[in-house]
Amino acid sequence: MPNNYEKRPWYSQRDKIKKVIIKNGVTNIGVYAFSEHSKLTSIVIPNSVKSIGYCAFYQCNSLTSVEIPNSVTRIDGNAFSNCTSLTSVTIPNSLTSIGIQVFDGCSGLTSITIPNSVTSIEGSAFSGCSGLTSVTIGNSVTSIGQSAFRYCSSLTSITIPNSVTSIGQEAFWGCSGLVSITIPNSVTTIESLAFAGCSGLTSVTIPNSVTCISYMAFDRCSSLTSVFIPNSVTSIEYAAFSGCSSLVSITIPNSVTNIEGSAFLNCSGLTSITCEAAIPPTCISTCFNNVKKNIPVYVPANSVAQYKAADGWRDFTNIQEMPNNQKLADAVVAMINTIGKVEYTDACKSRIDAASTAYNALTADQKALVTNLNVLTKAQQTYDNLKSAAEKLAADKVKADAVIAKITAIGKVEYTYACKDKIDEANNAYNALTNDQKALVTNVDVLTTAKRTYDNLKAVAEKLAADKAKADPVIAKINAIGKVEYTYACKDKIDEANNAYNALTNDQKVLVTNVDVLTTAKQTYDAAAEKLAADKAKAEPVIAKINAIGNVEYTDACKGKIDEASTAYNALTAEQKALVSNLDVLTTAQQSYESLKAAAEKLAADKSAFDKYKSEQKAIIETLVKEDDSDAVKEIIKKAISDIDALGYEEAISLDDNKEKLNTFVTSVNETVEKQRAEDQKTTRIEELELAEKANIFDLNGRKITNSMLKSGLYIRNGKKVVVK
Repeated sequence: MPNNYEKRPWYSQRDKIKKVIIKNGVTNIGVYAFSEHSKLTSIVIPNSVKSIGYCAFYQCNSLTSVEIPNSVTRIDGNAFSNCTSLTSVTIPNSLTSIGIQVFDGCSGLTSITIPNSVTSIEGSAFSGCSGLTSVTIGNSVTSIGQSAFRYCSSLTSITIPNSVTSIGQEAFWGCSGLVSITIPNSVTTIESLAFAGCSGLTSVTIPNSVTCISYMAFDRCSSLTSVFIPNSVTSIEYAAFSGCSSLVSITIPNSVTNIEGSAFLNCSGLTSITCEAAIPPTCISTCFNNVKKNIPVYVPANSVAQYKAADGWRDFTNIQEMPNNQKLADAVVAMINTIGKVEYTDACKSRIDAASTAYNALTADQKALVTNLNVLTKAQQTYDNLKSAAEKLAADKVKADAVIAKITAIGKVEYTYACKDKIDEANNAYNALTNDQKALVTNVDVLTTAKRTYDNLKAVAEKLAADKAKADPVIAKINAIGKVEYTYACKDKIDEANNAYNALTNDQKVLVTNVDVLTTAKQTYDAAAEKLAADKAKAEPVIAKINAIGNVEYTDACKGKIDEASTAYNALTAEQKALVSNLDVLTTAQQSYESLKAAAEKLAADKSAFDKYKSEQKAIIETLVKEDDSDAVKEIIKKAISDIDALGYEEAISLDDNKEKLNTFVTSVNETVEKQRAEDQKTTRIEELELAEKANIFDLNGRKITNSMLKSGLYIRNGKKVVVK
């Protein structure tokens, strides 16, 4: 069973439900409706039901009986399959087909009557009904489907009506209890394996409407002692009678032209074979494998030599011409075979009498050659039984017709005393009949329906007022809903009305005249909820984009996140924008970024202004250099310029403070230069220097001066300025 059925409310209770009464008005029992309800023992199906769905009662293995009403026109596949405790079932006259596997595996089913309305018994319809002993097939059935009665091992006999034209593949395969079967002249096709494994079958008559005995049609019918093959048959296919070990003799008519391999394989009990064809039918050596080759094979006069030379036939060592006794016996055999299906008619009686007279005219030796005497005996017995039954039927019909008239007189069922009296009178008359007479009451379903309808009308009349008292408050609750809005208050009203409505019975619900208002209210509210969900689905990615902004920095990456979130937000509808719960985060981020941007732009402007100011101050310092300044002064100024170049903008303080700091530095440089100049003024005057004293003298550019280079001027010695005149 599909897993989704486990989610249905009743599925967890399926092992507790024992009885189900389906309310009148239900028209369909759905797919898997009561599937695997292991405790279900009884089910009441009302006349309103028209169809029973696929696997509706599948594996309800405690269900013992079921009455299907005449309203049902369709029963889908497997509807009652594996209901192993089902012992009886009523199939209505409204049904036209027994579907695929409808009663498959119903091993407890003992008998079944298929009404005249049914035209086909589909594949595996009763397959595996191992307890089935009796089957009555209506005379409208035209086909018995594949495996229809497969493995019905308790079935002992079955009458196939003249309406049947085809017996499907494996139709009666494994019906080991089947003793005899009459195949009517209407049948044109017996498909492969149709009676395979019918190990209890003792005799079979194939009608002269059949042209071919199909593949393994009677395979392993080990109790089969006689079989009549009509002149209509032209071919006996592969293994058609394989394993029919009890078959004593076989007559192959002159219509047969081909016998396929293994056709009579392991027919070890054969004591004679009669083949009426003047020209030996085509066959191969395997056709008669494990058949004694010394048994007499009777063939037409002047054909012995041909048979002795023919493939498959020449293996037999005792091929001889058919004796006169055999011909006389064969004529009687043919007369018996023309009896066909026994019916209570003058024509059938004439055929039985003619065959009986012809048989009685034979000698004892000739009678011994009549292989189908049991067919004649059974036909006589069947005719006598039919005659007795017909006479009894006439008497029973007189009784039944009177009841039929009483039932018809009921007419339209109404909740009145007069109608109740008619129903009771008809019911009492019906109950006084015997079972056979009851079976002739063709409108008993009308009586059953009338009783049920009257009881329903009574119950309806009595409970209508009570139901209305339950329905009116629900009508009021629905009216109280008013205009539908997507609010908790409105939802509470809808839920209250809906819960009150669901608490009603089906009959009470019918009385709620404004249920469409409730349905529309739920749909309107659900549509609003659905729209909200859709709007949330649009808003949530925007919320995520806003949250992804994180710590705001003056970077392209951060700007990209802010712009992406802003673009996504602007693309929303007004309702969707209202669901963006962190819009303030986006707004703050935008503001923070703009603040950071303004600060960054101001800082860049301040740095540019400071750099300009540095250039101006550097130019001022450069003007401090005088022509007669000492190298020390020049070095101070040079270093100051270098320091100014290396001086960076301190962001922690303002532009004015940065300028002030530079001004302080420039002032200190001025002071240092002035001090150095003052120091430079403290020089020693030397008019004459000894050569030794002249050593280690440097010019103001720091170059060492030799004696030959020395002349009047200003020099440096031992870190002090000296003047040479």
